[in-house]
Amino acid sequence: MAEPLVEVRRSKRRTRTVTAYREGETLVVLLPARMTKKEEAHWVAEMERRLLRSESRRRPPGRTSDST
Repeated sequence: MAEPLVEVRRSKRRTRTVTAYREGETLVVLLPARMTKKEEAHWVAEMERRLLRSESRRRPPGRTSDST
């Protein structure tokens, strides 16, 4: 599996929260502007892990009970 594209957006207005979402094939991570590069790397990895986990939960099963 290829590395996903990651775009980090820093905001001076964002003070504490970190948010991530998909925009097409790109993972967009929103961070406070004051974060260090080390904190950024941690949060990008963490949000990628969380997003992948939530996406795998949302995938419909291969078969449904309504199939005949």
